[in-house]
Amino acid sequence: MTARSAFLLMLCLPAAAAAQINYPLTAGFICDQDLATLFTQNSLPTSSSPAFGSNADTEFTPSCDSDGDVLFCHAPLWRLQSDSGLTAIYDSGVSGDQGGVIDLSVPDVQIEVIWADLDNRGLLSARWLAGGVCDDGCIAVFHQWELFNTSPAEITIEFYAYCDLDYTSASNNSTSAYASSNHHMIEHPSCPGERIEFGGQGPDLWEVDSFPVLSNKLATNPFPGLSNGSLPFTGDYTGAMGWTLTIPAGESVAVNYGITQNRVYCGIDALSSKTPYGSAYGAPPPAFDSSQPYLGCELAIDMQAMSFTTGSLLFALNSANFPYPGCPHRIYVDNVLASVDVSTDASGEASVSLNTPPDPSFCGFPLYLQAFFLNPAEPCLQLDHTEGIELVFGT
Repeated sequence: MTARSAFLLMLCLPAAAAAQINYPLTAGFICDQDLATLFTQNSLPTSSSPAFGSNADTEFTPSCDSDGDVLFCHAPLWRLQSDSGLTAIYDSGVSGDQGGVIDLSVPDVQIEVIWADLDNRGLLSARWLAGGVCDDGCIAVFHQWELFNTSPAEITIEFYAYCDLDYTSASNNSTSAYASSNHHMIEHPSCPGERIEFGGQGPDLWEVDSFPVLSNKLATNPFPGLSNGSLPFTGDYTGAMGWTLTIPAGESVAVNYGITQNRVYCGIDALSSKTPYGSAYGAPPPAFDSSQPYLGCELAIDMQAMSFTTGSLLFALNSANFPYPGCPHRIYVDNVLASVDVSTDASGEASVSLNTPPDPSFCGFPLYLQAFFLNPAEPCLQLDHTEGIELVFGT
């Protein structure tokens, strides 16, 4: 949606809305064939004063979390750079306040809320979108804030997102070795390999600190700013990220962040993808496919070839299209990193599962795969092969 069309939408909707937000706001996705609520926002402040009580939750279920309360608080805030303190994004519950706060959410699917005039200042309109995705315990809830400058002049603002994340006991939170300014990865020492992350796309301000140190700072007027520090961290985790945004008159910007379980938040500019290329060879030709390559999640690769045969699955840094001299075979990978031996069963099926590293530096990293299988009846090399597939690891 363009800034112009979204702004026109906001102008048209308030007259039709009799109420503000209908709580709880919920976002979900199909998980294990059932629709699951992945994120709940139970309330927002009723005034512009920042508040950091228990107002949100996720349905994430890491092994070391017994109470299901992984997310305690989610709070969006903002200010003009000339403002002394921060302003909460709020819902007074009064119809028509802030130009009309319009709740277009679909329960258990997507949150969508529009503020026609944030804080009744005649400066900004905002649209909040939140949705979830789920794949075998690899879960993400994505948040996007579209901010529209409705004033006649350019403005510079700061937008902040605050999260309070916990495992069973607040004192058992610790940050992963992969944690960084925009990847707040929280672990439990008794559950290696499991992570909860608050991740942001391109924040220029951030801080991690114990509750309630950070929330008290965010509520202080004058606001002293964030320290851009406090990692690594152990204790009662809270984190905030901030974005400094200059918005020309009549234009918009977007802020993106996510809350994930066992999945790295790579942002909307590093989306995962899988793309087949080339052609398989054999009679019949073998086939293979993989799960979506979400960074930090398990990668499952399923193969189909002749029954009770063996082969190799190749992982490479580059794609290729090399003919094998004198034979109809083609090699679709180059600079091979590793190979995995595979064996098919009576149905000709084989599978490989790999844990991908929770390392944000691999966001956008491509990997190329091809499998070869022994076939004694093949006249040239006694081999069949699959097509190639390109995997790009990301959100």
